[in-house]
Amino acid sequence: MGLFSKARLDWYSHANPDGSKGGMVSVDAEIDDGVHIPVSAVVMPNVHVTADMEIENGALVTSEGSLKFTLD
Repeated sequence: MGLFSKARLDWYSHANPDGSKGGMVSVDAEIDDGVHIPVSAVVMPNVHVTADMEIENGALVTSEGSLKFTLD
């Protein structure tokens, strides 16, 4: 058994307000109505995303802040 073998995270694919498929969101995150999450973004547990926040493509959103991954 590995270090993280007891950790279980549940996820869902966010549905954006325009009907498009959004990114992956932890069931332990809170997403306000009207939020657009790009399909390439991930929202981790214990994050509250408000309608005035902008999440960019490739973002990993954590409770400590966000990281953005890009391909050159």
